[in-house]
Amino acid sequence: MAWLSPRDRLELQQLRLLDWLDSRDAQKGDSDPAPRPEIVEDRPDRWILTHGVQLHPWQRAAVDAWFAAGRRGTIKVVTGAGKTLVALAIAERLQAEDPELHLAVVVPTIVLMSQWYEELLARSNLPTRWIGRLGGGHQDDFSGGRRVLVAVLASAHKGLPKMIKEAQLDSHLLLIADECHRAGAPEMSRLLETPMAYSLGLSATPEREDADDAGGSAYEETKLGKALGGIVYEMTVADAVRLGVLPPFRLEHYGLPLAPDEAQRYERLTRSLSELRDALGQRSKTARKLGGEALLAWCRRIAARGQGELARLAERYVAETTRRKLLLYRAEARRVATVTLLREAFAEHPETRAILFHESLEEVERLFEALRAEGLPVVMEHSELPSGLREPSLDLFRQGLAKVVVSARTLIEGFNVPEADLGIIVASSSSTRQRIQSVGRVLRKHRGATGEEKLARICVLYVRDTADELIYEKEDWDRLLGVERNVYFHWNPPEPPREVEGPPKPYRPREEEVDVDSLREGDLYPGRYEGEEYSCDTMGNVKDATGRIAVNPQDVPERVVRVKGAYGQFRVTPRHRLVLVLTPEGGEWSVRYAGRLEEAFRFDSGGEAATALPEQLKPGDPYPGPLEPAEEYVFKQKRGGVIAKRVPRGEVYATGPQAERLVETLRSIAVEHGFVHRFYVNRLNHAFWRQGGAAYFIAALDAPLFADGGI
Repeated sequence: MAWLSPRDRLELQQLRLLDWLDSRDAQKGDSDPAPRPEIVEDRPDRWILTHGVQLHPWQRAAVDAWFAAGRRGTIKVVTGAGKTLVALAIAERLQAEDPELHLAVVVPTIVLMSQWYEELLARSNLPTRWIGRLGGGHQDDFSGGRRVLVAVLASAHKGLPKMIKEAQLDSHLLLIADECHRAGAPEMSRLLETPMAYSLGLSATPEREDADDAGGSAYEETKLGKALGGIVYEMTVADAVRLGVLPPFRLEHYGLPLAPDEAQRYERLTRSLSELRDALGQRSKTARKLGGEALLAWCRRIAARGQGELARLAERYVAETTRRKLLLYRAEARRVATVTLLREAFAEHPETRAILFHESLEEVERLFEALRAEGLPVVMEHSELPSGLREPSLDLFRQGLAKVVVSARTLIEGFNVPEADLGIIVASSSSTRQRIQSVGRVLRKHRGATGEEKLARICVLYVRDTADELIYEKEDWDRLLGVERNVYFHWNPPEPPREVEGPPKPYRPREEEVDVDSLREGDLYPGRYEGEEYSCDTMGNVKDATGRIAVNPQDVPERVVRVKGAYGQFRVTPRHRLVLVLTPEGGEWSVRYAGRLEEAFRFDSGGEAATALPEQLKPGDPYPGPLEPAEEYVFKQKRGGVIAKRVPRGEVYATGPQAERLVETLRSIAVEHGFVHRFYVNRLNHAFWRQGGAAYFIAALDAPLFADGGI
């Protein structure tokens, strides 16, 4: 009888994968794991969920920290360290206090649901009928005496809140949100409305990164943090290596170039995105405040509504962002560098096993085909493959017959990853979270043939001088991963890499990490330029992005001028209200500190002025309002004084007796109060100007300045 050789088995699996890529009609789905026999009594009074496990000291500390925080909170621990066991230990101890405990575990993927289900069956004394599943074809709930429900987020966010309310389980429910950052997405946050007595979040990076782009807020102040509880225990990759939880490793960052034609297309797309961002900002105050991933997410929501010019611009912004991202994903240098790294690794250690990570499913498939064409022993794995192809690929990798597995996010979040010596992050999004989780997926303690602990090596590929570099501003990679483990290179394949001193962009700390007490007005600010944007003018007014004027400017315009040398834009940080300005220095922009607000800016529309009130006012008197809505006008001194109004293609001028009288009034005001070059007219036709946030009366007009065109 003929048997398939190891090489034949690998080639057969590669051909099966290629056949699936051709057909795309294969049945998908995950087969249910076979139930395992229950190992103890039928209705246990005391739950055992960690059978056969000895918790590490850090895991015991994490459990204690959660209970000390009032039986709620988030545990932030690097991928691969053992968060699941911490959660099971918490539930086990909690059930001893609350015998009526019910447990809902919410996970982002079907794969993770299966892993939790298997873990509960393997390590608990709970009857199988007590453990249910929701999602992936399962429709279980808490009926029939069921005490534990493992649910996929896409199903749980719709049904779990109602399920718990109807079953009246809220006073005994522990909600565990695994990879809890997923539940913070706007479309999934309905899950957080689930009534619960206890809550536990688990993630290597629970903070949602679009919060930074939108102005930022501490995790405990976000919707997710408020629902689950703040971070009660944290372990970075560097902590895990120091404690021996994860093995030592080397992280190599390779900056790659774009080819000339790729660089031209990238610049074109970048200019287009800048123009679209300006156009969106002109039509939406929300768009003006957002940036990065937060702006992109907002554009997706607006585009989905599909109505009006704003939706059209948002749709274009999403499309151009996608084109630019794909251009970076498909940069030829990535493929060349990946093949070179693999060949060098196999030449040095023929038994090397490598995991390759990519952000895009389509690019995973393209890379798999390219590496197979190079003759490399490669398989691929991603969430759209049927289970009949996924498991054999990973089995071949575990056995060492396949030495390379190309993966998308399925291996980043929630998959039992085989041991590997080499990880290559071929491409990732700008997400710090995914980068950290990719690192954690490769780092598994394992030993070589002679028993020595093997040193893992992780290579990160990014495209120089592009949006790829922005991730290095978001986190202090030396602090997260250990300074001795980061090495940086510039690489123009096929030339050899050249080591450089540090990351392509310096880390910019968040405001809570900055020692504000040591700063003086005008000092260079060491943190990131973050917060809501405002502007100030020569009249001492502070305006927000919509043009509203703050009633409490708190001498900020004067401070901005002292630091910047001119009036203009500045930002106020979200937590400590630090005033930051950009200043041009040596051909680049620097961030400087301009003090701190005593209180947040307030925007008051003023009172409802009585129609007879203007008769009691003279020009220059304080004006009580209403201040909004009001149209803005400009008083110019040319031609003896004219009143202008901005229009889309320039400006128009007010004429006639009323305009002439108003010009005379403005001239008289200038003698006592200084020149008023900008003023407003409200719906009562009252003209007033703003100075230092306060309003001052000019005149009551007989009719709108441009009632008859007035041009």
